[in-house]
Amino acid sequence: MEFAYVGSYTTKKRGGLGQGGISVFRRPSREQKWEEIQIVSRMNPSFLALGKKKHVLYTVQSDGEYVAAYAIDDQDGSLQLLNERKIGFHNGVFLQTDREDSFLVVSACSGGNDGGIVTIRLLEDGSFGDIAGIEIPTGELGPLRAAQNAVKPHQTRFTPDYRYLVEIDKGTDSVNTYTMDNEGILSLRQTLHVRPGSCPRHIAFHPNGKLAYLLTEWFGSVVACRYEDGVFMPLAIVPTLPPDFLGAKNSAAEIEVHPNGRFLYASNREHSSIASFTIGPDGLLTPNGWCTEQIAKPRFFAISKDGTELYAANEKGHNVTRYLIDPETGKLTYADADMIASAPACIVFTEK
Repeated sequence: MEFAYVGSYTTKKRGGLGQGGISVFRRPSREQKWEEIQIVSRMNPSFLALGKKKHVLYTVQSDGEYVAAYAIDDQDGSLQLLNERKIGFHNGVFLQTDREDSFLVVSACSGGNDGGIVTIRLLEDGSFGDIAGIEIPTGELGPLRAAQNAVKPHQTRFTPDYRYLVEIDKGTDSVNTYTMDNEGILSLRQTLHVRPGSCPRHIAFHPNGKLAYLLTEWFGSVVACRYEDGVFMPLAIVPTLPPDFLGAKNSAAEIEVHPNGRFLYASNREHSSIASFTIGPDGLLTPNGWCTEQIAKPRFFAISKDGTELYAANEKGHNVTRYLIDPETGKLTYADADMIASAPACIVFTEK
């Protein structure tokens, strides 16, 4: 039995339908359709994360100041609220637990005010304890007045070995690498600066742990980097858009490396596409095409653990579309759209 949890925008300001929150779907097998079994009413749960033990689901709140922890029922996959915690910053955008489920790390972009990174202690049942630490990154703001009017941590992601925490700062056009001690306190190790005005958003690591790919939001590009011991070394930049795109802005959103390490995918919101690339032996990228079928402003996508499916969260389509991944070429083929939700923004999966 598989379960899918879809976090959605609910407010009209964010393109939502004024209802919904976290939608829970299940399917007994790949041959059967996803069916909705629960909707947890919550304002703008825009990003979700599972604890390492898979029994707790965490969510941030877009245009709000709370994070929430939900227990996942072992039998039917349904959610039950454990508790909430106010983080002191507006507009949470990403969260992840550490290796031992001892801390939850949250990043927040607070509009015109500086955002921050918050570490929260987790109790034995996965619920929130006290806030352990708060870090406000520093740096010169980028040149885009509206998009870069403050420090904006858009992702705080652990490296594959969990030795470092990587903060992607949209406001300062930088990537900050931190260490985190046993008390949840961060210490800066390295800062990588990227092109001014590019607005870095998310990062994805290659399964070999030696390569990383940074997605920049404003126009849409991927910066391929070598990675070693907390340090990133840029190799090349490739656009996420086809050559005939004439828009003034793209708003690239999500990036992920295929589990087999041969392909990379990135989503384009204004172009409404999923770009695919082939990863060469040297880590460099070759464009592999753009999938646009049934895609409408894909804020997020997720690849199944076995690498056979890709799910796109279509913010404007109010659905999640499923695509089959060709194991030889990496190309996407539309399959169906069984999951319906208000402006979906994130998807995570569990199995029972």
